[in-house]
Amino acid sequence: MAILAIGGAVVLFAIPAYTLHSAICLFQNYQIARKLGVPVRIIPVDHINPLWTIVSGRVAGLLKKLPFGLGDNTITRYNYLGFDIPLRWKAHEDLGDVFILCSPAMIWLYLGHPDDITSMLKRNADFPHNSELTAMLDVFGPSIGSAQGAHWKKMRKLMGSCFNDPTFELVWRESIAQAKALGQYWCSQSTVNTVDHDTRTLSLNVMSRAGFGKSYAFKGHHEAQVKLKGTSLSYKEALQSILENSIMIMVLGTKFLAKPWLPHAFKDLHDACTAFEAYMTELYEKEKLASAEGRVSERNLMTSLVRASQQEKGSMSESEIYGNMFVFNFAGHDTTAHTFVWIMYFLAANPKVQDWINEEVEHVLGTRPEQEWDLKADLPRLKRCLSIVFETLRLYSPVGMAKWTDRNATTLQLVDGRTLHIPPKTMVVPSHISVQSDPRFWGPDSLTWRPSRWIQSESASDSPNIDDEMLLTPRRSTFLGWSDGVRDCPGRKFAQIEAAATIATVFKDWRVSPVTRPGETLGAAKQRVLDFIEENTGQVLLVQLLHPERCPLRFEKR
Repeated sequence: MAILAIGGAVVLFAIPAYTLHSAICLFQNYQIARKLGVPVRIIPVDHINPLWTIVSGRVAGLLKKLPFGLGDNTITRYNYLGFDIPLRWKAHEDLGDVFILCSPAMIWLYLGHPDDITSMLKRNADFPHNSELTAMLDVFGPSIGSAQGAHWKKMRKLMGSCFNDPTFELVWRESIAQAKALGQYWCSQSTVNTVDHDTRTLSLNVMSRAGFGKSYAFKGHHEAQVKLKGTSLSYKEALQSILENSIMIMVLGTKFLAKPWLPHAFKDLHDACTAFEAYMTELYEKEKLASAEGRVSERNLMTSLVRASQQEKGSMSESEIYGNMFVFNFAGHDTTAHTFVWIMYFLAANPKVQDWINEEVEHVLGTRPEQEWDLKADLPRLKRCLSIVFETLRLYSPVGMAKWTDRNATTLQLVDGRTLHIPPKTMVVPSHISVQSDPRFWGPDSLTWRPSRWIQSESASDSPNIDDEMLLTPRRSTFLGWSDGVRDCPGRKFAQIEAAATIATVFKDWRVSPVTRPGETLGAAKQRVLDFIEENTGQVLLVQLLHPERCPLRFEKR
């Protein structure tokens, strides 16, 4: 009883002490923030606080229900992870091209004009990457996600050499094969409510092949469920388990998962991490030996990274290779899978766009079998397929980015002529969701999913030839789908090849539509799908479409 009493007293003391401390920190940060001369909004809890991210959505939802407009406040507008998704450019329209969110933990400076964003991104030394936010990615070893300075340059150079023609050819071939099986599976189902599960499988299989040289036949969600089986996990089972539980692994760490008093599910996850690392070690040792003996092996991301590191002695350690391979898989798998989900739902609501894609695919690929599709010759001609990807990422990007001033104060010259004097430890965020939907840069229909906005034609004819079409190059920093600046995404081409090949393969032979409800017209169903996308997109770790199983689709042969 005495112990309980002491514990209760500690809790009773800790809560007001923490509240007082937060209030003091908030006051101090506000005094600093207001000196910048831009609009400031106070948020009582930092929106990336781990505990707050779990409950903030519910708290904001409850507050919005308050009567007499009391629910329209700073917390319900700005104080939750992903607040900018429903607001789009409206926050910057209300507060200006530059504004601040001030919390007890941090000052967040948001930039909403592309010229200001470009100016900031050009100065990587003054606005470095904040490795504190990405250190959790170093699950299996140090990675490019948290590296800085010369260390980052070394990793970027080595990893850039791995994204080469042999790897891209693997991505192209595997994406086509997986997408063919995906379309056949979806068409065999009367309705499909597993789009997210199945696109994750496709992305996982492509990454397995291109990343590690492991091939797997596509199996739909209802055909084969991957189950953990103690410690005897296959490579695919281990990787799939890790990717599906990546947040827990990154937060808790692999060593903590081994604690014997944790529930059995944590032990299974630890076994998956152990098995995956063992597979990487095996492949690493084989490739290191092959490199030393001068033997040629199949090129994939893992073997290319080992060879590149071996050729530059001491350039990357074994743990760094493992760490970067995890980042490859995490970044390349989840972002691609989430993007595919949005694409399928947007296309279900836009049958004319499906016909538009099919017209291009038939023109470029014709009746040739998939084995004869050529990456170098055909991919540059699949502009409409790529426009689907760009337009989807314009409205819904799974990831954003943030810089900061680190320990140094700096200045930023704004497009309106003002000079911002930015203090140390300030987060500087390019508001990508805002600039990518701002009517100033994308026209009055900026919130409409219209892939044709990305297509321009060299021909002056009213009926231009498909081969005359060109992809739009948008104004700098109005599209940040793969980030920008020196730390842009090294896997950009990998992702574009996978996406274009998948879209071309699926929509060459199949079409998708909403499943209509009793008494519902097809037109109403299409609008319901668009509303579903808007209302159910939110942020977990990444931005994604939540609960797509609640809105089933139907796939049919053309």
